[in-house]
Amino acid sequence: MTVREVYLEVSGGNLMLPINGTEKRLFSRESLKKAVGGRIVSENNKKYVQCLKDVNIRLESGDRLGLIGHNGAGKTSLLRALSGIYPIGSGEIKVSGKISTFISQGVGLSPDMNAVEYLEMQCVVQGYNKKETADFTAKVLDFIELGEFAYMPIRTYSSGMKARLMASTAIFFPCDILLIDEGIGAGDANFSEKFDKRLKEFFAAAKIMVMASHSNDLLKKWCNKGAVMAKGEILFLGEIGEAIAYYKSLQAPFFKKNKISVGN
Repeated sequence: MTVREVYLEVSGGNLMLPINGTEKRLFSRESLKKAVGGRIVSENNKKYVQCLKDVNIRLESGDRLGLIGHNGAGKTSLLRALSGIYPIGSGEIKVSGKISTFISQGVGLSPDMNAVEYLEMQCVVQGYNKKETADFTAKVLDFIELGEFAYMPIRTYSSGMKARLMASTAIFFPCDILLIDEGIGAGDANFSEKFDKRLKEFFAAAKIMVMASHSNDLLKKWCNKGAVMAKGEILFLGEIGEAIAYYKSLQAPFFKKNKISVGN
C-alpha cells in the first residue's frame, strides 16, 4: 500500500484586497487596513490592501507551524489563503491532504439552532451520509456533555457551553492538515483536561498544523516551528523557540519606524 505524501506549500504568495471608493470613504479604507493587516498600495489607479507579500513556506508531515505577529500582521489572511477562503492574486499554493479549519468559530450558526442541528449542519458540509452524521453527532454530544441542553436553543447556552460545542466540533472531523486562528480552547476549566487529551490525539492524527496565536505558551506547547509576520511578510521562519525570541528582539523602534501597532 502506497502512503500518500501530505504537504502544504506556498510559493511567492501575494494577496491584495481592493478598496472601493477610497477617495471619498477614508473610514472604509482605514477599517479594511486594520481588519486584514498589510499596507495600502496603488495599482492601475486603484487602491488595495496588500495582505500578503511574497510568502514562501513548505510544510511536511510532522510540521506544527505557529504564526507570530502583531494584530494585522497577516496571520489570519495567510490562514484564509491556505484554506482557499481567499484566492491569492499571484504565486502558487499546493496542497496534498485534507484540510480542516478552525478560523471563524460558529460560521452558519443560528442562535435558535440547538447543538444537534448545528452538528448535523456541519456534517452536511462535510458530505456525510445519514449513518455517518448520526455517529458523528452522538460521539460529539457524548464528549461535550451538554445533557438536555443539546436540544435547547444555543442562545440559552453559557459561553463555556458554546465554546465546548464549537471547539469540539473542530477536533472530531478527521483531517491531514489543520488550520487554527487564535488558538483553540474549550472555555471551561472543568472540561480542559478532557479536551486537551482529545486535542493531543487529534494533533497526532493530523499530519500538519498551522496555528496563529498571541500566546507564547500555547505556541510552545503545540508547535515546533514558527513564522514571524509583519505587514503580510514573513520576517523569520525557523524553530518555534527561536521564532519567539526573534519576535521579542524586535524592539519598539522597529514597530514605530514601520508604523505597526503591536497587539497583546
